[in-house]
Amino acid sequence: MNKKIFKKILIILILFMILIVAYRLINTYALFYSETQGVVKQANATWRIYVNNKDITANNSDKFTIDSFEIDENSHVAEGKIAPGVTGNFLIILDPKKTNVSIKYSIQLDKEYLINDKISIVSVEEVESGNILTRTAETTYTGLISLSDIKAGKTNKIKVRLSWENDENNNQMDTTLGTLKGYTVNIPINVTATQYLGETIEEYMPEETT
Repeated sequence: MNKKIFKKILIILILFMILIVAYRLINTYALFYSETQGVVKQANATWRIYVNNKDITANNSDKFTIDSFEIDENSHVAEGKIAPGVTGNFLIILDPKKTNVSIKYSIQLDKEYLINDKISIVSVEEVESGNILTRTAETTYTGLISLSDIKAGKTNKIKVRLSWENDENNNQMDTTLGTLKGYTVNIPINVTATQYLGETIEEYMPEETT
């Protein structure tokens, strides 16, 4: 066979193999990731995200309302409730189950629903796997769960600490809330999970007030 013809055939075969590999990679990528307004639609059965034991796989985003807290020791406050002059915390547990891609998640705390502006967020930390959360908006915190951590069966446990300032100028509101039957402090939480593709996570920088 003519050497020139052989080389042409070889080049065509190599190009054909490259096209096949590229096609498979694109289709594999499509199974894992199609993002619309920041929410991933996961078609692969190995994508499973649970937040506080609730499966959010369908939309990879869900809202939760926190109304029970672990209160720092205080003899004047009922167990699980928060009141003026105390600090407490609640946990958000993300479990990726058998997901086989790295995950980026964001937790948004909706402070607008806090009737009392003396309740403040003290800290938001991941306390189980040693991951660092980045504040990416005024009340949004973003973290990563690596594929190696997922394979090791690790979860992310986020502890949110709150403080209710006992302000004498705020006693009237505190008293009013205290007399409402069944009143509890409710904090809406929005949790979103997407596939992490190595993008930079930008830290939120508040605008300086003059």
